Amino acid sequence: MRNHFFRVVKRHALVLLAAAASTLSNAQVAEVRVIAKSNHYLLRASAFDSLDALEEAVRASRPSVVQMDACGQEAARALKAATHRLSDQVLRIQVLNETALACRSGVLAMPAIQRSAPALSDIDDAAVERYWQQTSP
Repeated sequence: MRNHFFRVVKRHALVLLAAAASTLSNAQVAEVRVIAKSNHYLLRASAFDSLDALEEAVRASRPSVVQMDACGQEAARALKAATHRLSDQVLRIQVLNETALACRSGVLAMPAIQRSAPALSDIDDAAVERYWQQTSP
């Protein structure tokens, strides 16, 4: 099932790139890179355990491309949710081995923002699944 998901992600990324190519003229930043882990996201030198906060930070940058890197299969939920939230952006998606350099970089040593709720609790799993079912062949 997970292998099927990652094949669908690759096809979905190509569709999103083509669909959003015409919106690039208003972009302020060439690219932002989001690293999805199983319980948090990394953007620049910041760790986010809130999808809402990540979305706000990405949109504030007004990037022309959002590079989404998932660190291993355990990051599938986080990757799917961020892709759903940012589906109006041009996305490049790749799933990396957990030992990849991007997944081991120094920023990963930073703790995620501390909250009383469990990490990534603001993901609407039902909405994410509906989105992926509607967009995946």
